[in-house]
Amino acid sequence: FAKEYFGTGDIVLPVAVMPVLRESLEIDESEGGFELLLNYCLGHQDSDVFLFPVTPLVNYINHAMSAGGREGRKGGTMSANVKLRAASEVYEDDSDIADMKVDELMVVDDTVVSPTIIFELVATRDIQPGEEIFMDYGDVWDKAWKKYERDWIGKDYAPVAVWNAKKTSGEPIRTYEEEAYPKNVYLTCFVNVGDLSQDRIVWKRRAEIYDDKNLYYCRIMERKEVEHGEGTQFEYTVELDFDDNLTITVEKMPQEAIWFEEETPYEPTVFRHFIGVPDKLWPSKWMAKGKRD
Repeated sequence: FAKEYFGTGDIVLPVAVMPVLRESLEIDESEGGFELLLNYCLGHQDSDVFLFPVTPLVNYINHAMSAGGREGRKGGTMSANVKLRAASEVYEDDSDIADMKVDELMVVDDTVVSPTIIFELVATRDIQPGEEIFMDYGDVWDKAWKKYERDWIGKDYAPVAVWNAKKTSGEPIRTYEEEAYPKNVYLTCFVNVGDLSQDRIVWKRRAEIYDDKNLYYCRIMERKEVEHGEGTQFEYTVELDFDDNLTITVEKMPQEAIWFEEETPYEPTVFRHFIGVPDKLWPSKWMAKGKRD
């Protein structure tokens, strides 16, 4: 959010960046394809290098289209009020940065290149104190986000704390045959399985039962509502899978012994995309082979 007034054309922030190779952010497709850092990098769809802003606050600026806007947090629509441009002052150490090839960009005199200021964020209209700053991440980013919204599997996503709160309040836990939980969560069970000599056991409350050493991935096979005191409670039959194709069935497990845990942040349904830099601002020598002028 703006702390002071900016007139049209004023520099809101200089943008110092560090070059990052695309391949250094790539991870297994089953873990999202790219590291989370990609979401904060500037880039071009035809380039093998990204630019990570190291200037404070740049990474907190949200997206809005330059035209048309989007729904704001308090109603109405919001549109971009800043844009990237080439730095108005070229520093001596940065003067030839755009003429470097990617391999030259990454190393200078056998040392990793230091942050360099090659962009500025400038106001595209008057910005009042307290107004949120928005920039246009580009058409490629916007299309990718809209596709993500359409295709995302976790339609009923909620933080793991929400699922545990529902469970604690008495909402029954779904069995494997019922509607699947979103992919950001999985189920674990507290149970003392002993020496793994039995493939079917009855859950028992023991000392230190809720110690992490007794926590296992589990699959809910069956749910029953049974009498408990003056009311009722749910009991579950669950399965635990171990190495050597061993599966142990646990009966009469209380709901309190079952907990939701959070999946890795690299779940395939997470959004990964760089912030787009306009073609005219991206040096041609940074383009991938076959994409250069």
